[in-house]
Amino acid sequence: MSTFETRQEVHFEPTPFLIAMILMGCGALLAFLGVAVSGLHSVNQGVRWVRSWEHEPADLAKSKWAQLKAASAAGTEAWKGATPSTVAHDGGQ
Repeated sequence: MSTFETRQEVHFEPTPFLIAMILMGCGALLAFLGVAVSGLHSVNQGVRWVRSWEHEPADLAKSKWAQLKAASAAGTEAWKGATPSTVAHDGGQ
């Protein structure tokens, strides 16, 4: 009888497997809690930072929008008021 023909029984020990699964579950729970705590802290600090600004973000957006409209209107008026003799031609370059 050769060594390839001999069969040995393989016994599965569940205890090390269960301990490993419990440790992995605890590690995953700790990682989740760490992500949650750091995420909440980051959001809280972001809110505090925005509240420390002198102007509200909505007011700042309204101001910038008004500036954009005024600049756009001025550019349109300048373009409409330009005569062909005052426009510099650079040959499309």
